[in-house]
Amino acid sequence: MTNTSATPENAISWRHFLLSASLATAALGMKPLTGMAAPVQELPVRADTPGKLCLWSDRPAQAWMTEALPLGNGPMGAMLFGGTEIERVQFNEISLWSGTRMAVEGLDDDGQDLGAYQAFGDILIHLGHDFTKVTDYRQELDIDRAVHQVTYEYNGVRYQRSAFASHPDGVIVIQLTADKPAAYTGRVQLTDMHQARIAAAGNRLSAVGKLENGFEYEAQLMVLNENGTVAVKDDEACAKNPWDLAVPAASLAFEQCVLGAGTNFLQDHTKQWLGTHPHAAVTKQVDAVARQSVKELLARHVKDYQSLFRRFSLDLGTTAPDLLAKTTLARLEAYKKNTTADPDLEALFCQFGRYLLISCSRPGSLPANLQGVWNDSNEPAWAGDYHSNINLEMNLFTNTIEAADVLGDDKEFRDHIAGLRDKLLKRRIGRWGQLQEWEEDKDDPKDDHRHVSHLFALYPGRQITRATTPELAGAARVSLQARGDQSTGWSRAWKINFWARLWDGDHAYTMLRSLLNVVRETKTIYGDSGGGVYQNLFDSHPPFQIDGNFGATAGFCEMLVQSHESQESGDRGQGTGDSYPAPARAAQGVAERQGHRPVRAWRLRGGHELGRRPLDHGRDPFQARPPVQGRVR
Repeated sequence: MTNTSATPENAISWRHFLLSASLATAALGMKPLTGMAAPVQELPVRADTPGKLCLWSDRPAQAWMTEALPLGNGPMGAMLFGGTEIERVQFNEISLWSGTRMAVEGLDDDGQDLGAYQAFGDILIHLGHDFTKVTDYRQELDIDRAVHQVTYEYNGVRYQRSAFASHPDGVIVIQLTADKPAAYTGRVQLTDMHQARIAAAGNRLSAVGKLENGFEYEAQLMVLNENGTVAVKDDEACAKNPWDLAVPAASLAFEQCVLGAGTNFLQDHTKQWLGTHPHAAVTKQVDAVARQSVKELLARHVKDYQSLFRRFSLDLGTTAPDLLAKTTLARLEAYKKNTTADPDLEALFCQFGRYLLISCSRPGSLPANLQGVWNDSNEPAWAGDYHSNINLEMNLFTNTIEAADVLGDDKEFRDHIAGLRDKLLKRRIGRWGQLQEWEEDKDDPKDDHRHVSHLFALYPGRQITRATTPELAGAARVSLQARGDQSTGWSRAWKINFWARLWDGDHAYTMLRSLLNVVRETKTIYGDSGGGVYQNLFDSHPPFQIDGNFGATAGFCEMLVQSHESQESGDRGQGTGDSYPAPARAAQGVAERQGHRPVRAWRLRGGHELGRRPLDHGRDPFQARPPVQGRVR
C-alpha cells in the first residue's frame, strides 16, 4: 500500500465529504454520490410540516433491526445508523444470494440447497464526535422525499449529513456539510460479509469476492478530495467498532468518498443466471460520478420518487402539536397506551408501507423478498426468501387468470390454470359455523394459530363477499373470531383486511391499533407478546418481516374504499366491477374527522376513479367517475 496526496483529475470542486453507495446489478448503471462544503440549509430535506411524514429520533441507532433507518432504490438498499463517533452504512444488493443457482434433477425441494439472501457489506465512517458532547441531535427519515438526515452541534460547529437513494442514477448519496470550512476529517473503511480481501490502492478501497455458487461481486470505495490529502492508513485502533464488525486495518483518510458495487447476476435462466464480472461496470460507474453535482442527483431522485409516492395522499385528522413534536418512539408508546389520538401517526404508518415498497421493488430488478431488500445477515430469518404460503401473496397479490384475461396473452396457460382452479375443493361451512379450513370438518374452535390462509377467498380474493355470499361471509367471521386478534405482526395485518372486507370498520381499526404496538424483542416469538412494529416502523413478527408493513397499508385502503366485486357477483360482466366507498370507512381513525376528507382520489378496479367532492357539497363526499362500463355506488 502506498500513500498519495494527489488530487484525482475528476475530483469535484467542493470541499467536504461525499459518500456514494451504489448497489445494484451490473446491468443497472450504479453511480456514486457527491458532496459539497455548502451551508447546512443547502440541502433541505425535512417535510413541509415537520413530523407529518417523518420518522425521527434524538439519538443514533444502536440496533440494526429496531432502530436503523432504511433507504433503497429498488435493487439496492442501505440501513443508516446516524452515528456521530462512527457512522455505519450497512448495504445490500437484491441479487446476492447463496444456494444452488439451478434446480438439480431428481431432487425435491427438501434435497435442494435453496440458500438465502445475503448481506453485502458495511461502510464505517470514523468521525470521532463524542455523542456525550453532542447537542441538538436529530436523526430523521422524510418519506415524502425519501431523504435521511442527521443534524447536530459539536465543539461549536453545526454538522449535517444527508442521504438519499436514487433510482434513476442507481446510487445512494451521503452528503456531509458543516457551517465551518474543512470541519470534516476522519477515516473510511469498507467491509465485506464474505471475507473478501479489501485492497487499497491510491484513492480506492475495493472488495472483490465470489460465492460458492458462482455469483461474483465487487464493491469499490473511492475517496475524492480538494485542498486536502488522501492517504491509505494502516491503523489497528481504527478497526474497532461497537458492532464487532470484522474490518481491515487499511482505511482511507477522507474528505469525499464514492462507493459503487454490483454482481454478475443475469436475469436469464438459460445462462444459469450468470453474466459478466461486475468489475468493469463498477469501475466505470465510480469514475463517472464526479461529473454530476449533488443538486442534479437530488432533483432527479425527488422527481422520480414523488412521481410514485405523491399519487396518494391521506388525511385522517391533525395530531396535537405537542405530540407531533415527540420522537417516533415516544408517539408509539403514547399510542400503545390508547389514551390519546394520533391520526398523523396512523397516516405515517400507512404511507411508510408505500415508501418501503417503492424503495425495494422497481421494474428491472428482482421483486421484494421477505425483508424487502434490507438484510444484515447471511442466515436471515426464513432465509429472507419468497415464501409462497403467505409472504408472496402479501408482497405481490397477483391473480394469474385475470392478468392473462387483461393482457390477452397465453390463453393455453390461462386455461390450464383455470382448469386447476376448478378442481380445488369448494368452500364449506363446518359444524360450528366456521368457514371450513380442512377437507374434513376437524377445525378446532380453540385454535388461535397465526395463519388464516383459508380466508384467502375473503381477502385478497373476492369469492366471498357480504353482498354476494352472505352465508360464507358469516362463516368467515366465525373463523376470525375463533382465531382471536393477538398474533404476529403480519397476521394482524391480514386481519385488518379481513375485518374491513366484512364491513366491520371498528374491528379493523382495533386490529390497526393492535399492530401499532411498539416491540423491542428481536428473537422469534409466536403468539400474543411478539406482534407489532419496531420504533423504526419495521413490522415485527418478531423478527422483522416486511409483509406486515405492506399488508397494513393494504388494510388502510380496504377500510376506505373497496372495489373487488366482479363477474363472480352475478350479472356483472367481466372486468366491470362494482366500486363503492367501503362502509368500513366510518371506523374511528379512518373516518372524516374534524372536517377532513381522508383521500384525494382513488383509481379502482375496472378503471373507475373515485374522487372527493368539496367539503360542503353534502353528506356524501365521494364522486365517482367511471370511464368504463360498470356500476359504481
